[in-house]
Amino acid sequence: MFGRRPQADPATPPATLGDDALSALCSQLALGDISALDGLYRDLARELYAFALWSCGRPDQAEDLVQETFVRLTRSADRVAKARRPKAYIFKLLHRLVIDAARRSPNETPMDELLLIPVGAEQEQLTHARQVTAFVSALPVAQRQALLLREIMGMSFREIADATGVTLFTAASRHRLGLKTLRRRLAEPPPTRDTGVES
Repeated sequence: MFGRRPQADPATPPATLGDDALSALCSQLALGDISALDGLYRDLARELYAFALWSCGRPDQAEDLVQETFVRLTRSADRVAKARRPKAYIFKLLHRLVIDAARRSPNETPMDELLLIPVGAEQEQLTHARQVTAFVSALPVAQRQALLLREIMGMSFREIADATGVTLFTAASRHRLGLKTLRRRLAEPPPTRDTGVES
């Protein structure tokens, strides 16, 4: 529907529109202005794709989920425009699709496209990025989602709760547990290699 797959590059997330601007675009879309959909796609597709990929681990499935999210957004643009937190509402549309997809097929990892690699990264940074990605991949999906929405996309815990359909306490708890596990794993010394040479 929209051509190229949006690139998941959480290391340098784009500046996104505020809720007022999103509401205005959704209102235009509800009135039949299809150009508003292009604006919504340009602003949200990258983050939605990252969220879908962090959730399912499959680039092809993540792309399909994002496309279906925009289909549903078109159908419910009027409701989204009236929502207090339209961005969280749109992520909630995607989250429901993620849950449905998980029921149909198992989660798959690794998620190579999620490498948090800065532009011009040195080899040491690449190694660290792969290590972080591996640890994030091992987290429960709910914790992985909370980390992405909070640490990369800058959502409040209230927005995360709205987007994922849980209480404020649960959203904060998932983030805290995921961050705690990730920090613990990163602090662990790397495994020593067995060279097979006895001293």
